[in-house]
Amino acid sequence: MRRLHGDMVTTAITSGLHRLPPYGFGKVTPASEFKKRLWSWIYCNDKTHASLYGTPPLLTRVFCDVEACLDLPDEILLLPEQQITLALASIGANGWRSPHMHGHTTVLRSKVKLSVIREEILELALGVNVNVSKARIE
Repeated sequence: MRRLHGDMVTTAITSGLHRLPPYGFGKVTPASEFKKRLWSWIYCNDKTHASLYGTPPLLTRVFCDVEACLDLPDEILLLPEQQITLALASIGANGWRSPHMHGHTTVLRSKVKLSVIREEILELALGVNVNVSKARIE
């Protein structure tokens, strides 16, 4: 299992998924959004794998861009460009659409936020010579 996980992480990095351009520097296309979603799943999977096995994560925020995908359902991404632009107008500055929840993208965005916190916890728990203070833990 560890080898397959390592192969997946290596393939993702080799493919450049760890350095996707941030939103605002290009047009949101189905391809760019599905790449963000794939990267989000791989990043979250890495934190789950590290937590379950007690090993350091292979992907860290130091070397990767961690930006969650937009809160858009698949159906919108497959619409014509004008309708995608209208849907993007309803998204807030932080990438969430409200008040609607859109299933797996909403869950994925939440998992990315939790995975960033999990990475910090793993750093404190598994790190060597890490400055652990009460303020940092809080």
